[in-house]
Amino acid sequence: MLFQVSGRVFVRQNIIPARWVHSKVTAKAVDALKLDSVRPLPHRDTVPLVWQEFKHSKRFEYKSSKPIVFLHGLFGSSSNYRSVGRRLSNLTSRPVYGIDLRNHGDSPHAQPFAYDALANDVVKLMKEKNWTGATLIGHSMGAKTAMIVALNSPELVSQLVVVDNAPVAARLDAQFLNDLVGLAHVQRSQFEPNTPVSQMLSQARTILGPYEPDHLVQTFLLGNLKASGTSSKLRIPALEMLKYDIIRDMGSWQNIQARYPGPTLIMHAKYSPFVTDTNLKVDFPRYFSNFKSKQYECGHWIVSERPEEFVQDVKQFIS
Repeated sequence: MLFQVSGRVFVRQNIIPARWVHSKVTAKAVDALKLDSVRPLPHRDTVPLVWQEFKHSKRFEYKSSKPIVFLHGLFGSSSNYRSVGRRLSNLTSRPVYGIDLRNHGDSPHAQPFAYDALANDVVKLMKEKNWTGATLIGHSMGAKTAMIVALNSPELVSQLVVVDNAPVAARLDAQFLNDLVGLAHVQRSQFEPNTPVSQMLSQARTILGPYEPDHLVQTFLLGNLKASGTSSKLRIPALEMLKYDIIRDMGSWQNIQARYPGPTLIMHAKYSPFVTDTNLKVDFPRYFSNFKSKQYECGHWIVSERPEEFVQDVKQFIS
């Protein structure tokens, strides 16, 4: 029996693309999702991104109009930065915004899902909102997007903070597929009407558990489940991402013929493979002429694992 993913045909016992060979996802787990009925996402060169402001107080007066802008990682959203965003707004007296990238949060779902499209969406929004002279902060997928924005539109970015990713092509970890399949099963789930939100989240965690054992990451992923007293909706098009292999380009990097001269801070985690010594010695200098770096005693999730250290370092960097 045959199965098609992103235009490529695989025999049923080998339905997962070759780069996912280390994933624990089985054909049975994918079969249960009934992907034959899933339609492709529409094609949009740019989409209107949804954003939110992280304001410390409604009566708070800013001393500077230069914004701080957060870009989240894969399967994340702007809401991941609500707490640190408000803290930074208070400490810096600057407006702080978080953006939902395409196919995430409350922003539209569309193809292509590639870094040039993500960056073009962000540039369009920043120009529309006149967010010039911004401090642009990106984590993981958002870090690569932020680097591309800074390289291609340096007039918009006065300072850049790159959180645990590097300007190189790298293979996506197979755990991303595990998480995606788990989210797809959550998307397929039919929760009983009027199920209490707490119970709905508990059931969703049970569904996700076999694919993602880390409780912290489960909580992060379930931030995508928009639940009310009568219904639920997964804000990520997990089924479409899986069937059409939409996240395939998230490990890629373009060979951009540009350098960003502005101050750049590279935050990298000690217990994460995303940024190596070679990246710091060879790859970052190729694109960024004015950068410094700091290593954190944590894993890939620097902002959530070291929130106060992160906030203080950003504050010091932009002062």
